[in-house]
Amino acid sequence: MAYVKRAKEINSLEPPDESSDDTVQPVEAPFPGARKSGRHSPGPSNHTERTPLIQPYTRTRRHSHSTTSSSSFQHEPTPGIWIVRLSFAIGTLFAYASLGFFTLIALSVVHSSVAAVLPAHRSSTFVPLWFSGLSFCTALLHLLYFAAPHRSPINTARGLNAASAIVILVSLFVVVFTRELRFKEAILTIITICIAFATHVAAAARPYVEPPRPPLPMILHADDVPITPDQPTSRAGRTLHFFKRLLSFTVITFPLFLLHLAILLAFIAITANLCLRSYDSALKAPGNFWWVNPAVARHEGLVDRAGISGRGAYRIHLYCQGGSDFDGRVVLYEGPASIPGSIGAKWIDPVAEKDHHANGTLRICRYDRPCYGFSDCAPTAAFGHVSAALEEALEKAGEFARVSKPGGGFILVAEGYGGLVGRVFAARNAEHISSMLFLDPQTVDSYFSYLPYNFKRDMRFFFRDVLGSFITPLGIRRWFNIVFSRGGRSSAARILGTADSGLSPTFARAALQQAYESHSYSSASFHALQHSESDFPSDKPSILISSSQRLKSRKWADGQEDLAKNVLRGLVRWEQVKSGHDVCSSEEGKAVCENALRRLLKA
Repeated sequence: MAYVKRAKEINSLEPPDESSDDTVQPVEAPFPGARKSGRHSPGPSNHTERTPLIQPYTRTRRHSHSTTSSSSFQHEPTPGIWIVRLSFAIGTLFAYASLGFFTLIALSVVHSSVAAVLPAHRSSTFVPLWFSGLSFCTALLHLLYFAAPHRSPINTARGLNAASAIVILVSLFVVVFTRELRFKEAILTIITICIAFATHVAAAARPYVEPPRPPLPMILHADDVPITPDQPTSRAGRTLHFFKRLLSFTVITFPLFLLHLAILLAFIAITANLCLRSYDSALKAPGNFWWVNPAVARHEGLVDRAGISGRGAYRIHLYCQGGSDFDGRVVLYEGPASIPGSIGAKWIDPVAEKDHHANGTLRICRYDRPCYGFSDCAPTAAFGHVSAALEEALEKAGEFARVSKPGGGFILVAEGYGGLVGRVFAARNAEHISSMLFLDPQTVDSYFSYLPYNFKRDMRFFFRDVLGSFITPLGIRRWFNIVFSRGGRSSAARILGTADSGLSPTFARAALQQAYESHSYSSASFHALQHSESDFPSDKPSILISSSQRLKSRKWADGQEDLAKNVLRGLVRWEQVKSGHDVCSSEEGKAVCENALRRLLKA
């Protein structure tokens, strides 16, 4: 009101006489925004009698640094509509591609039929799952920018996306130039890495839809909010607009920044874990690797003995030692769940060394099931698939030719979960089985028991097993063990660690596959075990060793009793050891296991 009153006083002044020679000095502007006035002021003037002396009020910033900050936010003009449309179309394309790969990879973990439509992959599939998932998140953020450009942290997002693209490029180099990673991750991981790289490059190069506003932290007061034509001019309106911007920054802009930062940190963790896996790949595995393709039946004579047998082929690690060309006996060890077979049953070695005959020592064959230890991952953990893979590896290694000699045969030693896989293998190769030793094995009653719906159990399985397996590519447990635990510092510990240790993503994949196959009477494993009953060599000499502690469970005791009375009709002896599930770990159990194996060798 003071400005208006002062303006009226100025306008009411009588203009000077034009004939006067006196020079009228210009009148100083009484407030910011008003022009200097005077009829004889120096310089050209286009003022007329109708030109108002009071110009429209324009607010200026109080602080000296605010003017500089405002000028720094004058960006290039809005690009052409076709550039914006092209950027939006590219983001949409990458979003659909990433989401498609993410969905198919997630389903392939438990559905082997879905894995058939994906490119080749011989690892846990969690690495391409992460790359496709993070790529989809970035593409979605890229599309959300076009919906609310003034609320997106455009400059910060550009920098974080560019940094993510550089980290992704490093991951691509590590996978491509490391032979072991290139074999295991294969084409699927390379494709998802390329999609993630292109997505982040496109997001970093997206155009400005409108000039971005200055960041909120630079606005020190509600009066410092720059006034634009669409904003209120009153002080109350500017204060309300300031708090709206503050709420928008807190709820939308800052969370988007944190999401971009989390994506970058996830890519850094995955790349560091890939570098660690590249370092661990230098560890030489004992024994040999054999390319197998269980989709090709060995009994149909269609195995490609020269090498890879088709698109779904992968490598099985088989470690055989001892024996001679004249002895056809081979101890074949089928290990429990979550423990690589190549490092299990060390108590067998003393028996083989002491079993000296004229023809030499006893031959022992251990192998890593798919996704275990040094072996590649398979699309499924079904008993029939695993047994077919073992058959093909043994045949290519010449072990079937060895046990075909007179007096030869496999002495099957099956422990825990391996008891179910061993029964399917024995049924498929009954003519090559000489005897069997079962060490506290899983049975149909204990493994496929129907469990009613239980919310607490399902949630524990989801958070402990599913999410625990999902985060393994980040390498959190690996780096934690490297820093704080001596047991996880070696490459062998990270490759051959159990599934519970969380050090191996392939072990986590195997545990999920086995959990999906269990407790289901409609699974492929149950049907394979059911169909093998008629061909199982039940009349061959066999010994069963059970844990007395686990026999306290009625369900476990019923399964062991059914195995001893109805399945193993050639049962020589049923031993009970006072120990846990690992019956051969204690001194008493070790002696019982060694004596049982020697007894079968003499049978």
